[in-house]
Amino acid sequence: MHLSTKIVVKVINHLLKNDETKKALLASFHPKTFCIDGFSFRWFFAISENGCLEPLSNSNKPDVTIKIPTKTLTDQAFNFEEMKKGIEVSGNAEFASILSKTISGLTWDYEDDLAHIFGDILANHMSNFIRNLNEVLQQGRDSLVANISEYVTEENKILASKSDIDFYVKDVDDLRDSVERLKKRVELYEKEVKLDID
Repeated sequence: MHLSTKIVVKVINHLLKNDETKKALLASFHPKTFCIDGFSFRWFFAISENGCLEPLSNSNKPDVTIKIPTKTLTDQAFNFEEMKKGIEVSGNAEFASILSKTISGLTWDYEDDLAHIFGDILANHMSNFIRNLNEVLQQGRDSLVANISEYVTEENKILASKSDIDFYVKDVDDLRDSVERLKKRVELYEKEVKLDID
């Protein structure tokens, strides 16, 4: 069993600790198993009698597999809400639905956890800093993507812009329609010539 699996169990159980409703819901699925499958990891878990997670070293065929695509991990690393949207869940439908709702409903009150260590005032300042840092990183990422996109499509013409593609598609459609009209005219002309010959 990997150390990372144990850490995930501690974190998720920590997030579940004050939510008796979610724990009771999960407990109803004891002893089902599930797997979280990511880019470079594969973690296996079982549901305990009290609705918490237990780490497993392996599960031949988990009841549910939660796949986190690499693109989701890299694109949404700083945005948990968006990252949840990219997660793919498969397996036992009822269990998958409950797991999906439970995982997507998890929230971390990091300010409360920080307050236990540093006190309320410092925890509040740290939380504000974390939120601001997240916004700055997100804005920086969005700005970088926009700048690269503009450079590649407009300045360097490596890729066609959306408007260029739209014009191209319209031209192809117009050409196709013209060819169809020409084909009909040729068919009519052939019929007229054939009638004249007969």
